[in-house]
Amino acid sequence: NIGDLQHDLGDYTDAISYYEEAIHRLDRNDPRRLWLKMLIEWSGFYLSKGDTVTLKQVYEETNPKLHKIERRLNPFNKGLAYLQASTIAFQLGRFYEAIQLTKTFVNIKNTDSAKLGLAIDLLYLKEEVEANEVFRRIDFRNVSKGSLALWHWLKGDEIQARRNLERYFAEEYSSDVARENAKRIIRKDEILPHDMWKEARKQNWFRELVYPNNTIDYPSENYEKRFEKETQEGIETSTNKNQEKILKDSPTTVFATKYSNVFHKPDCSKMDASEGLIKFDSPQQASEAGYLPCNYCRP
Repeated sequence: NIGDLQHDLGDYTDAISYYEEAIHRLDRNDPRRLWLKMLIEWSGFYLSKGDTVTLKQVYEETNPKLHKIERRLNPFNKGLAYLQASTIAFQLGRFYEAIQLTKTFVNIKNTDSAKLGLAIDLLYLKEEVEANEVFRRIDFRNVSKGSLALWHWLKGDEIQARRNLERYFAEEYSSDVARENAKRIIRKDEILPHDMWKEARKQNWFRELVYPNNTIDYPSENYEKRFEKETQEGIETSTNKNQEKILKDSPTTVFATKYSNVFHKPDCSKMDASEGLIKFDSPQQASEAGYLPCNYCRP
């Protein structure tokens, strides 16, 4: 679960490290190893900016054994192997398989969020009648405003899409760091072969909500390079001072970076001071603020 969190935060290398560590703890014949391999390749897919070769291989290896994996998952994780396989199948263009896997996930979980995910997939594939049938069975109080925004966008209702996306960032994320991480997930989904926000990225309202203000006049596909360049230019003059200050801080001091929820020891090689530092007087203080310890330096 920590690996999933790291993936959602865009820390794909750390996510893979957690998944690999979990694999090492399992018996060689444990089918859950295949589920973890799927998660590793999904994070690797983002690291590679959309290379589907190894993703396809692990999907084909795992798909026939999903029922065996499910039997070994704890109640909290039930259905998630089917959901991950569905997500991968969708991006591989295997839409029929993806929908069947998602329906299995919905049958296992039977939550409004799961149903909305199925409705969105069906709507994207132009199966509007079935999508509407699923959508009518959903209690909207129990679903993410971000998912509702996507549904309305695919429906062609730009006003409702914008309204729900604004509420998603404003109401569901209590801090600037959390909101930025949520936006980064949407930005990085540009690499997906089947990016459901693809057309929305051309709209000024969407780019103003999701992208930094100083990038909205440029084509969105070059966002990541621009963002890294602009960030580096903005902090270049202060980075050395930050690093010097780190070395002088108390031994119990730990740091998180602006776009991650992981905290590090001051000398951790995994910490990038150029992202902007958040200082905590102790690991306990960082943990109480909702940050997780680095799996590399183990503060």
